[in-house]
Amino acid sequence: MAMTVTVSLMSGRSAKLKAEPGSWVHDLRTRASKELKTPIGGLVLQMQGVPNTTPLDEEATLQQAGVRDGAMLNATVRQVPVGCSRRNAAFALVRGDGTVVTWGDAQSGGDSSSVYTSLTKVQTIKATSRAFAALRRDGQVVTWGDPLRGGRGGPSSHLQDVTSLQASQSAFAALRTDGRVVTWGDTAAGADSNSVSQRLLEVSSISATAFALAAICQDGLVETWGDRRYGGDCRAVQKELQSVRSIVGNDFAFAAIRADGSVVCWGKDDSGGSPGEMQAQLVDVVSIEASSAAFAAIRSDGRVVAWGDRQFGGDCSSVRDQLIQVQSITASRAAFAALKADNTVVVWGHEQYGGTVSLQISPQLNHVNLIKATEFAFAALKSDGQVVTWGNPVEGGDSQSPSIKEKLRDVQQIEASSGAFLAIRSDGSVVCWGNSDKGAYTKPVDAYLKDVHCIGTSEESRFEAEGKMADEPACEASIDLLGLQGANALQ
Repeated sequence: MAMTVTVSLMSGRSAKLKAEPGSWVHDLRTRASKELKTPIGGLVLQMQGVPNTTPLDEEATLQQAGVRDGAMLNATVRQVPVGCSRRNAAFALVRGDGTVVTWGDAQSGGDSSSVYTSLTKVQTIKATSRAFAALRRDGQVVTWGDPLRGGRGGPSSHLQDVTSLQASQSAFAALRTDGRVVTWGDTAAGADSNSVSQRLLEVSSISATAFALAAICQDGLVETWGDRRYGGDCRAVQKELQSVRSIVGNDFAFAAIRADGSVVCWGKDDSGGSPGEMQAQLVDVVSIEASSAAFAAIRSDGRVVAWGDRQFGGDCSSVRDQLIQVQSITASRAAFAALKADNTVVVWGHEQYGGTVSLQISPQLNHVNLIKATEFAFAALKSDGQVVTWGNPVEGGDSQSPSIKEKLRDVQQIEASSGAFLAIRSDGSVVCWGNSDKGAYTKPVDAYLKDVHCIGTSEESRFEAEGKMADEPACEASIDLLGLQGANALQ
């Protein structure tokens, strides 16, 4: 017998759907996407009195997933891949059909007209300070921007069968399916990996400071290369770098989390490379976030430990009592913002980089789901689809102008460049604000920043990727690549 379930978006919009207990979760998600005209990435079962954020298994039936008649499901919206960085003054957005729209500083990769024909079926994009690298579905990589920063232009025969990308300030690293690593860009920032190439075997992940790269290899061992002063040389702690689970880099140092929750650091001592007296508190660590010259770690008990340069957020003692039940941390260049379990926010660090919040803004920082940061400002996305900003007003900290505030509703995703924010609304439109030279000015590409999460109508652009079902609704019109070339040329 068919049952009725309700699927709700963060904005409050919902749809009631009938489904058989034996039908598949992914079929219900696809139907909900069509009904709500929104690309849904997953469904979360609401459980009375018990917080739940775990998506239902797509390969399970509704009955197996515990969905009963009258069930309420929260829909998580599929995120649009956006290439951006706190170091880069441009954006590169992947539309639902796998094509790419770029804008912002042309010299930093905001102009992709030279490679536009190669930018198809793109999955993800990474950025150095002045270049982009796009990973396509076929495992090929396309680069553009400043050649000295990794933007050598177009596809490369050496960059085949790539599974993931990483970027330092001026160099890229590609991880291939065979576990090997390919690097390019500025040799002083990690592009030259010859000294460790024979040891880069079965690499599982790559992390970066501004001037060096670090790879987790087989059995959790670590190899580093690049500028020795800023993380490229880990010999002093090599014996401790075992069973490493993850690595995070700020501009000048690395911090590695081991399987037992302990932390090992190296690089520039006063920028987080040496925790000093804070080392004893770095136990049961689950995640680490980095500003330009400091780190902040979340422990399993929800407490936070900060270390590094105090001018860059390395001292959280002034708000330590407030830092409880912390779930995530976001960093600008010199400040941190912690999101707590009750969806409120605590900030610390340099005042000019968003380390303080005004009395006018502070009461608005509730019901927050996500925080992003430029170099100088923060933006918080609330559960009702509204956005709250603070920090340097020129660099994205001011979204109160009538022309911007009116548009910042029903927002589902926010991203940041070095000085501008990007918001994607439920209707697929894009809103930008902040420094016009760093991505806030979108007029040349406005025509392509609509319905950005829809799948195109042409056979070439209709593809089935993770979370993109072939029978999902198509955009009314797919992107005109020749038109995009002209739009980028105007920048």
